[in-house]
Amino acid sequence: MNLTMGNLEVNTGDFLGAGGFGRVYRGRNKTTGEILAVKEIDCSRVAREKVLLEIKLMEFINGHPSFIGLRAAQEVTDTASIYIFMELAAGGELFERVIRDGKLTEQEATRYFSQIMSGVEQLHAQGIVHRDLKLENVRLPPPPLTPPGAVTRARAPPLRRCC
Repeated sequence: MNLTMGNLEVNTGDFLGAGGFGRVYRGRNKTTGEILAVKEIDCSRVAREKVLLEIKLMEFINGHPSFIGLRAAQEVTDTASIYIFMELAAGGELFERVIRDGKLTEQEATRYFSQIMSGVEQLHAQGIVHRDLKLENVRLPPPPLTPPGAVTRARAPPLRRCC
């Protein structure tokens, strides 16, 4: 079933995953054709103010290459739901990749760690703490992390020294 909100569309039949407070579906911007991840949050299960704070944080960090980009947010009052339209990282989670393929090479681990730290540095510079850093919140391909709510990516040279 498709839900349409202006130029944004949610395909509730294309389920991508679930979290503690909502579900994620595939969606689309009908104007640009961009395929999106759409997080549906049931505000009867989580405070509306908490969801709005997550959206504000996503707006604040939007545009940093380490973070999944926010495209839009839409509140549907008759269902007490808020839909957050985000960039789709179609490669899945780093956690799934490690479980499937085993350990990362040192080069891969260095790249992911550098990207994560770039995102964390950006958050900390703005007085924001992520509080949910884990492999499940690192999306593939390399960028990005999910916003606080979850986010990440960086272009640091490979590390050469141990400390």
